[in-house]
Amino acid sequence: MGDRREHLRFEVAGQLWASLDMSERVVLRNIGVGGALIEAKLSPGVRSIRAAQISLRDRGPELNVLVRHVTPVSNAPDEERFLVGLEFVNISPSDRADIDRFVKQWGDHAQA
Repeated sequence: MGDRREHLRFEVAGQLWASLDMSERVVLRNIGVGGALIEAKLSPGVRSIRAAQISLRDRGPELNVLVRHVTPVSNAPDEERFLVGLEFVNISPSDRADIDRFVKQWGDHAQA
């Protein structure tokens, strides 16, 4: 029958980087100047994410983060809620100032 492919194809061996654009609100459990702990619903395919961008508020700056740990909220076998530890990375000076203000406001709110 021959090769019926219309376009040239390339063989790929190894891992490739990919991009996934999704937006979901999460619960902010804790925040500091170096990172944050969030609670989020994660489907099985998304649990291996190691880098992401987050925004601390609507129309706030998008911050680069590395995922440092992912832990189920409970020991239930079908648990879809996870605690996700995030580290802020490659932060600009203006974004750092925004984070510092947000952390201060978070602390003031927690003490009230």
